[in-house]
Amino acid sequence: MPAFWSGKKTPRASPATGRSYWQRHTQTKARVPKNEERTGSADHPDVVLIGGGFAGLMTAIRLTEMEPAADILLLEANFVGFGASGRNAGLLSPLAAPVWLVSSNSNPEHAWALKHLNQRTQAVAKWLATNVPSSEAAAAILRIESTGRLTAAALPKIAATLDKSDIQHEVIAATTVDQDLSGDRPGARKVALEVPSNWINPYRCVVALSQHAQSLGVRIKENCVVTAVRDASDGVELVLASGTTLRTKKAIVCTNAYSGSIDLPQSLRAKVVYNFMVSTPPLTSEQTAHLPAENTFVVELNRANAYYRKYAGRLIFGGIDKFSKSGEDDFDVPPDVLAGLEGHLEDSFPKASMKVSEAWGGRFHMTYTDLPQIERTGANGSIILNVGYGGTGVALTLVLSRIAAALATSRGITDPDDQRLFAAINSTRIPILSGARFGLGVAASALASLLRRKP
Repeated sequence: MPAFWSGKKTPRASPATGRSYWQRHTQTKARVPKNEERTGSADHPDVVLIGGGFAGLMTAIRLTEMEPAADILLLEANFVGFGASGRNAGLLSPLAAPVWLVSSNSNPEHAWALKHLNQRTQAVAKWLATNVPSSEAAAAILRIESTGRLTAAALPKIAATLDKSDIQHEVIAATTVDQDLSGDRPGARKVALEVPSNWINPYRCVVALSQHAQSLGVRIKENCVVTAVRDASDGVELVLASGTTLRTKKAIVCTNAYSGSIDLPQSLRAKVVYNFMVSTPPLTSEQTAHLPAENTFVVELNRANAYYRKYAGRLIFGGIDKFSKSGEDDFDVPPDVLAGLEGHLEDSFPKASMKVSEAWGGRFHMTYTDLPQIERTGANGSIILNVGYGGTGVALTLVLSRIAAALATSRGITDPDDQRLFAAINSTRIPILSGARFGLGVAASALASLLRRKP
């Protein structure tokens, strides 16, 4: 769930970036032809995708596999990788549907989907390593650490769910807590759950996907703003900010948290969440000694739900989400938010004297189940929504793109596993009963642990 800072550090000015760490330090960028007033053969393309992030690019790639002869155009309002796809931490989460960790205990289809999604995520990581090697896709370990009695009680129960879904993992008694972070007294034992995972350099990955898509015949236009998507008698009409219109047979909306700027025929079941991250200067050997193994992505279950990874000798760190925009530019990090991130960084590494050299913001979409909204809409079903990707969106956009692409074909979703996974997504609701049982079990375990520790 989103975490909010309520610390007391003195606000100060944000380190100026105007880009994420990944965008600033990646020398390459997408090689996209300059825009023309007309779009050549794209005056009436077969399919137009809106959005040049992971969702749009990977859906375009999957569509070329299904419809090799299709005329496919992708429109991006800024530059490829401008949004969340170029600003995230780069984890391909092996647990990309957290809601199913609760509901799968009572729903066999969700248990199957949890395992299948895990397998698909591993497969797409291998696909990236083979087809777009500059994405820096590599094996990693997702390490979820508890820092209190409740979260320490929750992790073994999550592990039991993973056992049922046959997802590889390991529960580890981690180091001791040397200060009071979450209501525990110093000296309390932490618990960690480790799950095999993968990670990428997000901006390198999105740029590499754009090059791969173009090699397959997808045409990409940057700085092309779509203001409206409307039904038309022969398909779909797109209204551009330039005042021109574009006709297409099918349109796939992959704009995620920027969807509010487009007039769509249907409202979206997702809220915009603003996220903030920082990077440190190059770490000293003493600071590195406080970090886990090189290939480890850590999520701390504390008041911040902080997460971090080491990359190129620095620490990439995040942990604050907000539901309101802060400033004109969503790259901006307000002084109070920066102070909050510095406070969380100090909590996570109290003896390492970590500093911040760069900070950036971004936005993502979040539905109430944290699963995306993928569906046909419009009078003729010619508009496909592929939005609502939240905190595990790196994995979900890449894995579920084949479902969104299939909806744009005349055949629809034909793969049996895709059909089953799509049905599981659409049938998922907030698991109130299962969640209550899970919560009661966690609370009972935490209480038992507390009683055992009393003198």
